Amino acid sequence: MHEMGLMDAVLRTVERIRQEQQLGPVRKITIEVGELSGVVPRFLEECYEAVAAGTPFEKTELAIEMAPGLARCEDCRKEFRPVNTMLRCPACNGEKLTPIAGRDMIIKEIEVYDQLKARDGVYAVTGNHDIGVYVRDSLNITYDITTARVIAAEQAMGWHTLDNTTRYIRRDKDSISVTGISFDVALQEKRRSSKLPDINIKRAYKDVPSDIFNITLTHIPQHWDKIVQDKLGDITLAGHIHAMQMKLPIGERGISPSQIKYKRWSGLYEQQGRWLYINDGIGYGMYPMRIGARPEITVIELKHRSK
Repeated sequence: MHEMGLMDAVLRTVERIRQEQQLGPVRKITIEVGELSGVVPRFLEECYEAVAAGTPFEKTELAIEMAPGLARCEDCRKEFRPVNTMLRCPACNGEKLTPIAGRDMIIKEIEVYDQLKARDGVYAVTGNHDIGVYVRDSLNITYDITTARVIAAEQAMGWHTLDNTTRYIRRDKDSISVTGISFDVALQEKRRSSKLPDINIKRAYKDVPSDIFNITLTHIPQHWDKIVQDKLGDITLAGHIHAMQMKLPIGERGISPSQIKYKRWSGLYEQQGRWLYINDGIGYGMYPMRIGARPEITVIELKHRSK
């Protein structure tokens, strides 16, 4: 079965390209197979599973696209797709055919997990779009399965996905704790409400000393009331709202329909010496545009109190 050798060559080529270009882990490989190549897609898929097993490509998706074949009749010069024609010209029934397209198998595209790089690591938490509540086949692909897949993909990129846990950034004798609060499926129905179900967020801060600075990551900003009440995070970074993709430049913060639903909806807030920053994020949902709510990447500089 020559498909086995072909797949082995494909993975060797992809790995060489990945190393030469210093790319991250490969998420998907797309192969284009010509109709006249003699390669059987089903055999390719079976061989891929065998060749990729136990390698870094074991969880890499394989996509196969078919490229139409094209032949030219040397008798009447007609060009046609030689499919179900018994390799005869449909115009003159000639047998002198020259393949002119669809004979190759090529690596069409390599998709990689982009790698964000940071001195002290990249940190992430899950949000409502990560846990699979929008997956149609939620019986077979449960919330737990979807969340595990997302976290595994992020970890494959070298990220620290904080699943109700805390990590520490250390510089000499100083430390900062970074706590991540995962999105709980119990919040889905109330994700736009100011009154959240009783979720135990304190577990994410287990054994975290109260005398070191804490950065808290949470998808939904409504957790901040509980964070302030229990004197947890010093600064909380959130998203979720996107200013409902509409923010008019009126006043210091702007005006947005999200003010109707949310007590805090964009930018920086302070209460009892603790801070919250809500990033407007990128992308869109429901309607394909952003009006005034520009895509945002925020840079926050932390300084020692004495400076």
